[in-house]
Amino acid sequence: MKILFNMPFQLSEPQRVTLLAAWPEIELVEQCESDPDNLHGADVDILITELVPKRLERWPRLRWVQLLSAGSNHLKDHPIWATSITVTNASGTQASGEIKRRKSPTGSSSSPARPLASAGRRSS
Repeated sequence: MKILFNMPFQLSEPQRVTLLAAWPEIELVEQCESDPDNLHGADVDILITELVPKRLERWPRLRWVQLLSAGSNHLKDHPIWATSITVTNASGTQASGEIKRRKSPTGSSSSPARPLASAGRRSS
């Protein structure tokens, strides 16, 4: 399985080691291409990116796109929605994991605040 990271930063060595230890059969490729249609995706299974190629016929093995953003509004009317490719976003990845209690206007605690989860949902 081949994973292509198209992002403006590189994985750290500990991140690479962790990924390869968990999935020794994967091939990790890193690029930083501003025009995703210039990427070579013929043998890519998973794409981690912000910019999604429009010429998806060049990506016959692609089955999952992980966006770096919390939303997918920039993909409105994108041809990916007419395919079976799963698209997920990074919503919630910046959450601290700490449950915080909201304060009411009177100063009393109310129920814990809960982040809205949208990762894994397919937008339409």
